[in-house]
Amino acid sequence: MKSQEELALIRERLALIEKANGGRLTPDAVVKDARRKDSPLHGCFEWDLKKAAAAHWLDQARDLITSVRVTVQTTHTQVKSVFYVRDPSAGNGEQGYVSIKTLRSDKDLARDAIVAEFTRVADALRRARELAAALDAVRRWGGILEHPADSRAWSHFNLNAPSRDGGWIAADFHGGWTCCVEQGRYGHYARKPTLLYAHGVDLPELDWGIGEPRLDPAVIERMGLKRAKRLGEVGARGGGKDSPPRIGTPEPFRDLLLSIARSVAINETEQR
Repeated sequence: MKSQEELALIRERLALIEKANGGRLTPDAVVKDARRKDSPLHGCFEWDLKKAAAAHWLDQARDLITSVRVTVQTTHTQVKSVFYVRDPSAGNGEQGYVSIKTLRSDKDLARDAIVAEFTRVADALRRARELAAALDAVRRWGGILEHPADSRAWSHFNLNAPSRDGGWIAADFHGGWTCCVEQGRYGHYARKPTLLYAHGVDLPELDWGIGEPRLDPAVIERMGLKRAKRLGEVGARGGGKDSPPRIGTPEPFRDLLLSIARSVAINETEQR
């Protein structure tokens, strides 16, 4: 948890960088200053290149898969489309893409793929609107927000990505703070890394760290280690992506988030 003295040093450092750059504060200038180990901004960033590279490579692989294009010639026009789409027959948590060439020869699979694509788009738009509203509310009134760690929401909303190792870092230039913590350390059957965004609240020390993988022995015995790893800790259990065991928040973690959120009222009372 950042002390008031540390927060003051960070604000002063950003002001100095702004002044040195002619009244303009840029991400490049902030990162350049933070690289100095004596900078008060140094601890706000992840400097482990291996961890940063691994996350970037996964994003590149996803972009590579969906970058393949095919031109379909029709009677009246040309249509450009992705060549591979998510396989609608793949189970929850299971990887798999199927080509549109395959879909052309399977009417039922093609219909399921189209429905799945529209459903994903609609769900993504709904989640984006809901998250934007929640983020605005936390910034406006104070509180804490949780979100899955593998989501791209943080980059979409220009929030700094915290380390999986744990620790609070500055999330943005709105006074927000963020961290990554595993719900498995608070009672969930999987590690379930979770992103937190906090504003105007106390920032307690949490049970930080990266735990050992928690693959279900029964799933390993039934499907083999390779398949179990593909399904993952969360996908292999819980009865579906929306089942209570999978998406539920352990009570100790729920109580922790509530105690952090309640510190807004305490802080406001102390300031009066």
